[in-house]
Amino acid sequence: MSSCPEGPAGDLAATTKNLGNARTRRDSQAADLRTSREDGRDMMQVLRYLNLAVAFLLELAVLLAAGYRGFTLPIAFVFRIIVGLGAPILLAVLWGLFASPRAAMPLPTC
Repeated sequence: MSSCPEGPAGDLAATTKNLGNARTRRDSQAADLRTSREDGRDMMQVLRYLNLAVAFLLELAVLLAAGYRGFTLPIAFVFRIIVGLGAPILLAVLWGLFASPRAAMPLPTC
């Protein structure tokens, strides 16, 4: 005789229910893991865009600094205009030729 009032069929139903709960927990944990991976990927994407924005702002700062320095040189006014406009243009051309991601003549890497 079985100690359970439902008998052997009740034991089977309880076991099946427990297995179903285990599967549900496992599926829930897998979904949580997928979500955390996606959140991590989203965070890395944000950091990549932030890095690109900072790099762009630094490049603009270099061009502005070169122009400012050219305009404040203690030389004749005409030469200050030439250097103030020419230095940023020259730097931009050199960056485009040698240092940009799609450079025409990329510099060798180590």
